[in-house]
Amino acid sequence: MELIKGIKERRSTRKFTDQAVSEEEIRAIVSAAAYAPSWKNTQTAHYIAIINQAKKQEIADTCVMGFAGNQRIIGQAPVLIVETTVNERSGYERDGSFSTSKGTHWQSYDAGLAGEAFCLAAWEKGLGTVIMGIFEEAKVKEALQIPETESVSALIALGYPEEVPEAPKRKETELLLKIVNKKNKHPIEKTRCFCKRERVFLALHINHWSGGPILREIQKKQLTNRKPML
Repeated sequence: MELIKGIKERRSTRKFTDQAVSEEEIRAIVSAAAYAPSWKNTQTAHYIAIINQAKKQEIADTCVMGFAGNQRIIGQAPVLIVETTVNERSGYERDGSFSTSKGTHWQSYDAGLAGEAFCLAAWEKGLGTVIMGIFEEAKVKEALQIPETESVSALIALGYPEEVPEAPKRKETELLLKIVNKKNKHPIEKTRCFCKRERVFLALHINHWSGGPILREIQKKQLTNRKPML
């Protein structure tokens, strides 16, 4: 699969066939998703794959805040993936303090990166996914005995698509992108330099973006024997 092609063709799948997804396929997807970038390579994303229909139905009935859309998807999908993230690793120093002003933000950021990698890896294998965010974390953790050291980041339905929906319209690149390409031209600091017989006007502070062309231009024009600027 070409990467760009996969990114553009992947869809959120909300209707699945009854074709089973093997444990080997799930392992292969997680193995690929492990290559997602993460804070200092902490690799905090973990996955719980629920194949048991009764357990999936329990999650659907008790953990998604009564949201009918998620209940239907979970009930139909052959597999429900619960993505969890190890707490206090992404964005933290060894002493437990935050590394940046973003606080716990980086934990969610890493979970998102891992989730996208998971979905793309599944799509490459012909499997569809949809990420679901409406759930009660405490109830999910209780149902699956997830330790307090981890947070539930997302629920992901997994299975073979019954249909591939059309892609929603994307925003134009011009609305999404800002390119900063103008070289910063810092003011040249001017001073006087006296040689034995000459007064030479020099530009002493030329920023590294200029690479020295300003000074060379001054030398080229032979700005010598001129009175210094006051």
